[in-house]
Amino acid sequence: MSLALAPIAALSRSFALSTPESSRTHAQQTHEVRMVSDANGYRFDPARVVIAPGDSIAFVVVSGQPHTVAFDTNAIRSDVARTLDGRMRDRIGTLSGPLLLSPGDRYAISFTRIPTGRYPFFCLPHLALRMTGEIVVQ
Repeated sequence: MSLALAPIAALSRSFALSTPESSRTHAQQTHEVRMVSDANGYRFDPARVVIAPGDSIAFVVVSGQPHTVAFDTNAIRSDVARTLDGRMRDRIGTLSGPLLLSPGDRYAISFTRIPTGRYPFFCLPHLALRMTGEIVVQ
């Protein structure tokens, strides 16, 4: 390499090695939400989950089954609702996951391409008992 090109090569190596924080990709995570019934009532634990875009939520039955995971269709823009509905497998209705019957049953939902915002959810069989929660995508 000629002496004239050496500074350019050194400069290009330094740019290749330093990556700004904003351009790094987020390592997708799966967050667990337990579905519980005990002396404190029916609930999601935790009831509020803060995630990054692209993360997933795994709902796990602990007790008090049957449970479902359903989203409030009135609280979600229709275009986002269609995308989220497409991420939910084995649905029993629009934005409603399947009936989970046994302890240990899991139901995972990916939030890939779901925009930032608040997504209220509930357990259909236990909605009257206020088994509700919220996913916040930041």
